[in-house]
Amino acid sequence: MCSSDLDLDYTIVHYDDNSLDNKMMLEWLKSEGVKNPEKIYFSEAWTNLDERMKYFGIDLDTYRSEWRPRFPNIEMTHKKRLYDNEKLWINKGAKKFINDLTIPKALISNSAPIVVDWLLNKFGLDDSFDYIYKRPYDYEDIKKPDPKVALEVMNAMSLENPNEIGMVGDSKTDLDFARNSGLISIIIYNNIEGADLFFSSFDDMHKKLGVLHPKNFYTKTNQYQD
Repeated sequence: MCSSDLDLDYTIVHYDDNSLDNKMMLEWLKSEGVKNPEKIYFSEAWTNLDERMKYFGIDLDTYRSEWRPRFPNIEMTHKKRLYDNEKLWINKGAKKFINDLTIPKALISNSAPIVVDWLLNKFGLDDSFDYIYKRPYDYEDIKKPDPKVALEVMNAMSLENPNEIGMVGDSKTDLDFARNSGLISIIIYNNIEGADLFFSSFDDMHKKLGVLHPKNFYTKTNQYQD
């Protein structure tokens, strides 16, 4: 493996609130004056931008230039509250695994850039990554699992072979992102069917993969054996 990409939310850091995303989105929509936001947010129409704009009664330019930029402040408020109430923490073994990795590593998160920067600072990971993907937050659909994200990271890090890059994450979104991009899918915590590798924790992954010896790391053509 020549490089590793890592997810942030629920992989490196944990939020003790399984409904956090829904709470943030609904609060944001209500703050924008959307009546009965649950009706659109929990429907299939949410995935269709045209249908969403029709429900909101605005055009796409207004949504991207005025509405979307206001969401990160709501996300920040929620996550700071969790941190202050000791319901947000860095997962055991995550920092050691990241800092011990001797291969290039990137952080890829769907969170707002200002939140990503704040979290990395809180947990002393400011200088731990060779590249941090800064999601263009007005264009909300350029995010995992879109393979364009992987391409941007690869170009920034001068990497050519996606099948030699590991994607460490905890969710189906991370698995789909790896599949869509041709990356090695490495899932921790949740044993999701179809992953190339699964580990119960960062400590488990650190022990079994031998991160200090990247030449022995798993590749698509030289599979790891437990």
